[in-house]
Parts: sequence; structure tokens; C-alpha cells
Amino acid sequence: MAIADELRPYLQSRGRSLRGLDVLSVEKQLAFTLYFLKDQGSLSMTANAFGIAFFTVSMIYVRKVCDVIATVLGPMYIKLPSTEQEMKNLVKSVRNKYGFPQAFGCVDGTQFAISLPTENPHDYFSYKHIEIYIEYTSSV
Repeated sequence: MAIADELRPYLQSRGRSLRGLDVLSVEKQLAFTLYFLKDQGSLSMTANAFGIAFFTVSMIYVRKVCDVIATVLGPMYIKLPSTEQEMKNLVKSVRNKYGFPQAFGCVDGTQFAISLPTENPHDYFSYKHIEIYIEYTSSV
């Protein structure tokens, strides 16, 4: 609801559509856009789940909501380094904390198969609950 409130000035309609139909609420626009984006986006599944026309989902609202999120909320919540020194400090911090070189942040992870080490295999947990291959590497 907090996100819907932030987007309301940009997404709220001012009355009825050209055909005299009621327009969709900001909450519904945001809900089906997030539903659509949750994984790979299926326009027909989203339209069916929310009881709205396929073309309404695809051509009007999802694109509009994504544009507003990118242009309005993006700059409010995603801060990129503005100086070379800030970038160097972030890269050093990520390398020290996670052992990942040449990165200053991350958004999400990608799931891929790995061979689990014999030492501390429980540290390799898939938060996406996708099975990982349990193949132990030999230390010999």
C-alpha cells in the first residue's frame, strides 16, 4: 500500500476511460504489474487472474506502471556512486564482505548448478528453493 501511495499521483485516473468504463485503481494496476513481473510474465495468466482484458494488461497498464516505477521510484531508492572514490570504496567493501571482486552491489541472484565442497556444504543454500546438485568435490 505504501508503494501504491507513492505512485498514486502518477497512476490515478481522473474519471472514466474514453469508452465510459471505470478505470482501474492504482492498487489493482500495481498488483497485476507485480504479478506479471514475478516470473517471466504471462500476460494471459495475469489478465485471467485479475479479470481484465489481455490487451489492457499488455498495452496500457503494465508498461505505464513500469515506466512510473523506473522514473519516479528508481531514483528515490537506487543510488549509484557519483564519484570514482565512492565506487572504489563500494567495490572494496563488497570484495571484503563477500569475496566477490569488481562489483559494487547486487540486485538479485541467479540460480546455477554447482558442485558442493566437502567442507561446510550447508553454507550453499538455495534461497529460491531450487534443487542444487549435491555432488561433493574431492579434496584429494
